[in-house]
Formats: sequence, structure tokens, C-alpha cells
Amino acid sequence: PCYISILNIIQGEMDPTQVHKSLQRIRERKLASFIPWGPASIQVALSRRSPYLSSGGPKVSGLMMANHTGISSLFERILKQFDMLIKRKGSNWDPNKAPFIQNYMQQT
Repeated sequence: PCYISILNIIQGEMDPTQVHKSLQRIRERKLASFIPWGPASIQVALSRRSPYLSSGGPKVSGLMMANHTGISSLFERILKQFDMLIKRKGSNWDPNKAPFIQNYMQQT
């Protein structure tokens, strides 16, 4: 899958120059593949540690939210399975029993 955009939220004690160097390394080594039709968008938000967390936990925590094209392979697989089902049923297939499929039958 290719990423469309990435948002990283990093909370705690960290050096912003280290974060910048890490992002630069990711871009240079192409560790994350992005869509070819748009810019490689990695957004980073740095914040202080929450005062509501206990002091015994990790010094730095993070969250990554990403939008990617991974779902497309699932749709391709479902479509192939549906095509195989239609071909297997052959003349026994009755689109009147499934009116939502009539559109698909007219296209094939």
C-alpha cells in the first residue's frame, strides 16, 4: 500500500532536531512509499507530556494516523470472487432475485 498522508503526534520529552533528522532519514531512504500523484505528506505534532498521566510511565509516547491505499487490494479481491461466482452460476443466475446486481450484469 501507498500512503496518502501521515500524521504523527509525539508527546513527552524529545529533541525537535532529532525528530526532524528522523523524518529526513525516512524521506531519503524512502522507508514509506507515497502515492505518485501527490506530495509526500508527513505531518508531526510535538506536545508536552500530559499532566494527567502518572510519572512512572514512558517519557515519550506517540500516535500515528495514516491514510493509505491498502483497501484497494481488498476491493479487487472481492470483485474477482464476485466475477467467479457469476461465471460459475452461468445460466442459473437470476438477477431478478438480486435487483441490486442488475446494473453489474448489464455491464458484463
